[in-house]
Amino acid sequence: MKTKRVIACIGDSITFGAGVEYTREKDAWPFVLGRLMPAGTEVLNFGLNAATMQDAGDFPYCAQPVCKEALGSGADTFLLMLGTNDTKYHNWNAERYMHDYRNFADRILALPSTKKLVLMVPPKVFSPANEYSGISNPLIHDVIRPWLIGLGTEKGLGVFDAYGLTENHPEYFDDLLHPNIQGNFVIAEALSKSPVL
Repeated sequence: MKTKRVIACIGDSITFGAGVEYTREKDAWPFVLGRLMPAGTEVLNFGLNAATMQDAGDFPYCAQPVCKEALGSGADTFLLMLGTNDTKYHNWNAERYMHDYRNFADRILALPSTKKLVLMVPPKVFSPANEYSGISNPLIHDVIRPWLIGLGTEKGLGVFDAYGLTENHPEYFDDLLHPNIQGNFVIAEALSKSPVL
C-alpha cells in the first residue's frame, strides 16, 4: 500500500545526525519526526555531512549523489536546511549563497511530486568561529535567517525557524554545533506540531 505522505529532509550534518552519531538512525531529527508524524507518513533523511548550498563551496550538496536521490525520492514534502557550512570563512559569499539556494528551491518546486517545500533556518551555532573551519553564527543570525524568512514570504512557502527554537539552549548541543538527543527531539517535536508542515 502506498504511503499517504513522504517527507524528504535535505541538509548537512545537522540533518544527517552527526551529534547523535552512534544512534542516528533512531535519534537524528528526521527519524524522530517520522515517529511523531501520523501513521502512513514516511520521513527520509538525505542529510550529508559538511555539505554546502553553494555550488562553489568546498562540498556542494547538489554535486553529490545524495542530491539526485533526494530529488528522485518522489516526496511530496521537502524540508530544506542548508547554510551552516556555507558560513565558513573560505566558503561564504552572500550573493552566491542566495542565488544557489533560490535555484535549488525552484528545482524542488518544479518536481511533479512536490506539494510543499519548507525552508528551515539552521539552529544557533554555539561554537566559537575559529572552530569547525570558521562556521559563523553571526552570519546565520544576521544574514541567512532574515533572508530565508523573506524568501518564504516572497514565494509563499513555510519557514521553520530552528534558530529561534534553539538560540537560548546550549544544552541541546554537546559539541556546541550539532544537536544532541535532546536537541534533535526538540526540533522534531516542534516540526511535527508546526503549521508549516
